Amino acid sequence: MGSIYSNFLNFFDFKNFYSFWQETLQKELNNKKSKKIFISKKKYLRFHTPSSISAYRAKSFFTKEPDTLKWINEYGGNKKILYDIGANMGIYSLYFSKRFNSISYVFEPSFMNLNLIQNNIKLNNLEKNIVIIPNPTFSKTAISKLYQLRRNAGDATTTFNDKNVFKDMLSKSKEGDSPSINKVLGLSIDNLLKSKILKKPDLIKIDVDGNEIEVLKGCKNILSENRKISILIELRKNTYNSAKKILKQSSFKFISKMRNNYIWGK
Repeated sequence: MGSIYSNFLNFFDFKNFYSFWQETLQKELNNKKSKKIFISKKKYLRFHTPSSISAYRAKSFFTKEPDTLKWINEYGGNKKILYDIGANMGIYSLYFSKRFNSISYVFEPSFMNLNLIQNNIKLNNLEKNIVIIPNPTFSKTAISKLYQLRRNAGDATTTFNDKNVFKDMLSKSKEGDSPSINKVLGLSIDNLLKSKILKKPDLIKIDVDGNEIEVLKGCKNILSENRKISILIELRKNTYNSAKKILKQSSFKFISKMRNNYIWGK
């Protein structure tokens, strides 16, 4: 139906000088919001849902990754800091900051998701609690290629500096997916902390579609400090051993696993 509607409009405006009806439709989509999702008796979240995937993520808030919510509930708290690396549409940062009135740093390089994150933060009045960092995290501060499959807002199909992961994404892509490659600036967590740009984390969530080892390498200094940090990291079979080695070298102990999410702490 969407294709028919678009072709209909193009027929009457074949030079594409005007986009009034397309803009009107897009405004309606951008204004779509989920119902209130209560996280306590008095606190709730709402999410913008301009696409089917963002609507699904809102609808499955409590069921898609209950282990992540459980981890936040157990290790979160007032005055604690969350690094949400690979935040997608910001669901877990919003939950953490709303529940504990604490600070979240949202790392999300996907061009498709950044506007959605910003809108979700505003919708939930969390502008003072959440910091958006629109860059990939990496082992060092460097410019490299950001690979993306351009889908709808809320999708998670982005990887940095890893052509092999992108090839795997392409092999699983669907008709209509549009790949894009752009050079962007990747940031090291340790370098950001050394420059005193960020506050030190108490919780680190890592979900980066294959870049997790590079992310951990860029966190080695903070991970090696003698302070309590809890990490929830999504791992693949080919990255598990390397991640395990890095974390053990930093005195982390394995806590638990659910699906591909591994919890480590010290």
